[in-house]
Amino acid sequence: MKDKMGGAKVLDLAQIQKMLPYGQRLLFIHGVTDWSEAEARIVSFCRVSEMHCEDYCDVFPGAFLIEAICQTAILAAHLHSRIVAEGKKPTAVSAQHVKWLKVVRLGDLLRFEVHLTSVHPNSMFFSGLAFVGDEVVASVGGGHIVFTER
Repeated sequence: MKDKMGGAKVLDLAQIQKMLPYGQRLLFIHGVTDWSEAEARIVSFCRVSEMHCEDYCDVFPGAFLIEAICQTAILAAHLHSRIVAEGKKPTAVSAQHVKWLKVVRLGDLLRFEVHLTSVHPNSMFFSGLAFVGDEVVASVGGGHIVFTER
């Protein structure tokens, strides 16, 4: 199966909806195109639609960009073999050192790259970037996910 960015999908929208049980309007990840546990890296994407922008004059809010980076990190937690083997689920996420660098508009194709900086028994730390094309539009310098038993 090919994704909108031309690569093979690791996760499609139906699989993502099972992992991130958000309403359609607040689910910002439409596919995962790359996952490497060895590199602790995940790549996802989102096409900004009218549904995301209808209350914001065709601009994708910066807070949504950060939420999408965090959603990508949560998907990494769901895919990480150690976390899955220990029967953990992500229950809380925080983002620090956040930067919004460029306005994202209706129709833009966003790509999110998240790197896991460390994985512990009950938490995971990450950093992430949001891109439109090759241009960085937002970043999270330090993110944290807390896990609990399933």
